Amino acid sequence: MALRGCGNLTRFDVVRTARTREYWHFDLAGEPQVEESQAEYDNAEQVTCRWCGRSDAIELVSRAEADAASS
Repeated sequence: MALRGCGNLTRFDVVRTARTREYWHFDLAGEPQVEESQAEYDNAEQVTCRWCGRSDAIELVSRAEADAASS
């Protein structure tokens, strides 16, 4: 028997770890502005359904597949 989720496709709690390299520019008043940003590492560690609270039945659906199903 396959586990199936509750049908939610849009609401999730995501725990992720990210490492980013940024180029910061400080003006003379000391206010920072990020002028460049590059993601070096981004990992979704846990995804939990906001509706049913399950993390063991999340189904990945490609955007193309979802678009085709809705038309």
